[in-house]
Amino acid sequence: MPGVAFVDTQGVQHDRGTLAGQVVVINFFATWAKPSRAEAPILASVAQRYVGKATFIGVLTSDDQGDVDAWIREHGVTYPVVRSTPAIMEAYESPAAMPTTFLYDRSGALVDKRVGGLSEAKLLEMLDKLLARRG
Repeated sequence: MPGVAFVDTQGVQHDRGTLAGQVVVINFFATWAKPSRAEAPILASVAQRYVGKATFIGVLTSDDQGDVDAWIREHGVTYPVVRSTPAIMEAYESPAAMPTTFLYDRSGALVDKRVGGLSEAKLLEMLDKLLARRG
């Protein structure tokens, strides 16, 4: 996992140290992207189901980073959301397509990168498979 810090909309910092030992889902999204809008309620639902098992972080990449709180409310997002920074974008090689999702295992190793929206079934399958791994 890249050694970049994420500071969410509540001012809480998430980084490699605080996320150590956890399965982590990092989702880059844009408020203007239809696939991001379609995927948001899926991520919110799955994140709720996996509280304590996997950590989700949303990264808002929109050039117009307006009212992220409205986006959070509209889509029922309960996981941390951060505004992108140059350091975050560099660490993740500036994902061009929105959404793009990175999935890390408990050791911090990247196990999957998905460009485009994920279905609920696919996300559940990926997480269940990863959580079944020991270590």
